[in-house]
Amino acid sequence: PYFPLEAAYLASSLQKAGHEVTVIDAFGLRPNRLYWHDKKSFVQGLTSQEIIDKIPSDVDAICFYASLVTSHPLNLDAVKVFKQKFPSIPAIIFENSQQVYAYSLTAKLQDFFKAGYDYVVTGEPEERVPQLLNEIAADQPITVDGVGYKLNGKPRLNPKKGFIKDLDGLP
Repeated sequence: PYFPLEAAYLASSLQKAGHEVTVIDAFGLRPNRLYWHDKKSFVQGLTSQEIIDKIPSDVDAICFYASLVTSHPLNLDAVKVFKQKFPSIPAIIFENSQQVYAYSLTAKLQDFFKAGYDYVVTGEPEERVPQLLNEIAADQPITVDGVGYKLNGKPRLNPKKGFIKDLDGLP
């Protein structure tokens, strides 16, 4: 367990862009609970259903944090539970791009779409996700760099164009 800095930076960036943000810390809300997930691994914290139950009913989109390769099965499970309750709400997963032990979402793009994610954000999310939400809200084509999505049922990934140039400008 660790403090998810990438998720905190994204939440702050979304707030700065005018979005109402609710953060659900699945570990922090139940740090002493350990349970068996799919007979393959132990998990600390909330179950996927408990996470989804905490999502406000008026949500416009949800962002899932792909923190570690070991959480990949949980990321796939959580979106399936989310889509049962919120089938028409966009589900976005974003990459943990700042840690050495993170994993590449590009390599798992098919897994994410198969599980129910609508968008996969690679690289730094602080600028990409607010731009993506604007395009979704305006019903515009997805042009944000580093974003994976489906077009006519086929996975697409816009190439990454660069990095955030002014890190001090982040909220």
